[in-house]
Amino acid sequence: MADDYKPQQGDEADLFALFNDQLMRRVQRAVNCTPEIAEDACSIAWAQFLRYQPDRSREWRAWMFKTAQREAWALARARRETRSLTKEDVRGWVVTEPLDPHDPFRERDELEAAVEVLAQLPPRLRQIAFLRATGHQYRDISEMTGDSLTRVSSLVRRANDHIRDALLELHATEVTTHPRAACLHELEASPPDWLLQEIGRPPRSHGGRQGYAKRLLDWRRAALSIEDYRKLTGFDSQVRALGLRPRDEAPAQAFDAAVHAVEIVNRQRARCQELGR
Repeated sequence: MADDYKPQQGDEADLFALFNDQLMRRVQRAVNCTPEIAEDACSIAWAQFLRYQPDRSREWRAWMFKTAQREAWALARARRETRSLTKEDVRGWVVTEPLDPHDPFRERDELEAAVEVLAQLPPRLRQIAFLRATGHQYRDISEMTGDSLTRVSSLVRRANDHIRDALLELHATEVTTHPRAACLHELEASPPDWLLQEIGRPPRSHGGRQGYAKRLLDWRRAALSIEDYRKLTGFDSQVRALGLRPRDEAPAQAFDAAVHAVEIVNRQRARCQELGR
């Protein structure tokens, strides 16, 4: 419950950004479980981290690993007890390379931006946003904090509004200093015909509805993925964004990354249309 939580120290988002990926890899190797189980187990461990606030000057990483490992064992055991494994199940556990080519500079920029945004939130909203970012559902947050589902929903909306505004502010300040941000600003402010044909115009907030920030981020990722492909291959059609899939490996990977990003945007747009947004 809420009374069980120790005060946050303000470094939680930084520690999550720096350690979570490593934690998930270590847990998956140690338990020999699926990526999904490792992710769920780490989410639970981060919730415990928020609650108990282990001493940062001691072996808090070991504490986190043991906590996540214990949860992963429990989750894996529960899965074995509720379903039998088939060859198709095991095949689905194989970790494959993501469609998006590895871009450490882009990942670093997004990570730093996310940490900066979380750090700007008031402590109460930071706690809620952190729990949501680590994969917890509203009911889980309600049980952990002692807030009603209505209260949790209200806090999440407020946190989303803060995050959206902060992200837009960060983007505005980056436009004049970062070439990639300047390119994105141009695509967003005046989308060319080929981009409009592929993913339409950037989504609008419509009064700050929940999910807007993610839709906008996904649109920007798709726009930049398409732009990356066009620059890499020299594709310059004024009416088509991508054209045919190349045969060479690097252009083909860039093409697949762009197609994947476009599919995400179009699925979101179709869902919003169904919901009347």
